[in-house]
Amino acid sequence: MLSHGLQANTSSDSEDGLPQEITELIDICKELVTLAKRTKLNSQLETTLKQCVVTRWNSILTTLKSVSSNLADLQIICISTEDKGNRRLLRLLADIKESLLLEVISVLEPFDTATKCLSADKAPTVHLVVPTKVQLKKSLTAAATDNAITAQMKRHLQQQLEQYYAVGPLHYTATLLDPRLKDNADVLPPAQRAAAVSDLRQLVDAVPHLPIGLQEEEQEEPVPAKRIKLEDSFYGNLFSATATPASGPNEVHM
Repeated sequence: MLSHGLQANTSSDSEDGLPQEITELIDICKELVTLAKRTKLNSQLETTLKQCVVTRWNSILTTLKSVSSNLADLQIICISTEDKGNRRLLRLLADIKESLLLEVISVLEPFDTATKCLSADKAPTVHLVVPTKVQLKKSLTAAATDNAITAQMKRHLQQQLEQYYAVGPLHYTATLLDPRLKDNADVLPPAQRAAAVSDLRQLVDAVPHLPIGLQEEEQEEPVPAKRIKLEDSFYGNLFSATATPASGPNEVHM
């Protein structure tokens, strides 16, 4: 989604799309990293600068964070030498608005966390698709302290989230099966919950039943592994905040 959301604004409406200031900030950071690598300055830093990679998720955030963490050292190194390349770096550093850089990083970090939570390879994550979208929408809610650029960026990313983050019936059904989420009305509003219950019943009814004599013996369920802290921190308020829907014909007990 961010591959679309962080593209330069091509709309004729100045209030639609990614703010020009952010596009310019990203381009400056990319150029700075390229020049630092070309002039071997990168090897003098304690933590190296990272360049964006098209095929790597959230790599723009990685680039911005690497620039942010090295700003002071870059300025010191450039000032202490007379190399022409370093003078070019100094001009790029002067064009970076550090406060805006930190704000952009803050807005993008929840997307990085969401990607890591949904990319687990040793545990199912389909039940987290819906709550992830809920949490991302919350993170993009305008705050009273947001400046005009940050507020526009959040509006733009909200539009991208709705357009490119698809949620289907299977995702709601999977969410219903998570006991921490099944009664949370923020994640499963009444209409989606009722539909998920109906879909789940159809799935259960469609499962062929073996004759009693052929059924496998019950095995003791293994103790589930402790949830990773990243997941707990990202979804924590959803896991703990439950809103029990009114009981009725579609009520289901898990």
